[in-house]
Amino acid sequence: MAETADEIKLALASIKAQVNAATQANKGRTDELATKQSEYLARLNELEMRAARRGIPDLPSGSPHALRAALEAVDTAAEIQAVANKKTRRAVFEMPAGQGFLAPRAEISTTSGATLPDTYSPIVGLPEQALMIRDLLPTVQVNSSSVQYVREVSFTNSAAPVTESNLKPMSDITFETKDCRIVVFASLLVITLQALADTPQLSGFIDRRLRYGLRAAVDQQLLMGSGVGENLEGLYNTAASYLGSTAGTPIDVLRRAITQLQVANYAPSGVILSPSDWEAIALVKSTTNEYVFADPGAKTPPSVWGVPVVVSQAMTAGHFLLGQFDRAAVLFLREGDNVTVSTEDESNFRYNRATLRAEGRLGLATMSSTAMLKGALS
Repeated sequence: MAETADEIKLALASIKAQVNAATQANKGRTDELATKQSEYLARLNELEMRAARRGIPDLPSGSPHALRAALEAVDTAAEIQAVANKKTRRAVFEMPAGQGFLAPRAEISTTSGATLPDTYSPIVGLPEQALMIRDLLPTVQVNSSSVQYVREVSFTNSAAPVTESNLKPMSDITFETKDCRIVVFASLLVITLQALADTPQLSGFIDRRLRYGLRAAVDQQLLMGSGVGENLEGLYNTAASYLGSTAGTPIDVLRRAITQLQVANYAPSGVILSPSDWEAIALVKSTTNEYVFADPGAKTPPSVWGVPVVVSQAMTAGHFLLGQFDRAAVLFLREGDNVTVSTEDESNFRYNRATLRAEGRLGLATMSSTAMLKGALS
């Protein structure tokens, strides 16, 4: 029993020592908080004195300084007093609306009576058209200004059953070598350095806008480029021609074109239509007044005869381009879209201006013209 009593005394002494240490620690924290508060109030008084010496007007008589009001609100808050009285070690205090430095903006005025307007940060730009032609094609990264490739021109298949020991039939394949030239797409824009400095979001907006401009020009060229000069030779101008009838509706024409492509051993992966032509097809109704190729309540991608429809403003109204595009052409990418800035262009330095240059380099190679069909819808 004596040993047990001694153990209890030792345990009680240890607990008492821990309680005293915690009390001293909390007292230290409370003293530190009080010291910090005194320092902040002293610094605040100093700032008020400086403001008075410089002629900065104070608030009307009887109104406390905004920052002092905020500190007094914190100092007298019940949550803060609970920490000071050691009732809790943590407090969350919410400044009442309209107090101290949280006062509404309408209370701030200038000598001229003008008020500062609110600012909506994002720049509201013009609408951009959907660019989808590039997504139809496989892209290959290259490291030179031209690409040489080989494509098959013809194949004569003579494979047939053969009697043992007889001469086997001869098949034949013809190839040709082609060169694809890499083309530069670029544009310039001049802006003052003050505009860039005064509007932080302007730089990012211009960067995105110039990159979009490059992609829009590429999209147009990929589909309708003439191949003359620095123009790409677009898909429409290299595609085989639709040979079927244009009788009936555009839906009938597209079905016949799909058959022509399938007979040539290609599987159509998409058909490119103008917005107005796709609208005409989507609005076709049955004799019971039901939509045939579109469901107004569905969010499924547009398609006709099971072939995905790509709606592009680059396509001429009244025409279509159907194809197995992953077999038809390859996009060779030499340099992706980039935007650089220079203040040394011409007289920029003298006029505080900057020139932004958007640039990209790519080429389009047609691998198989017969993998695509172009034609009129009527």
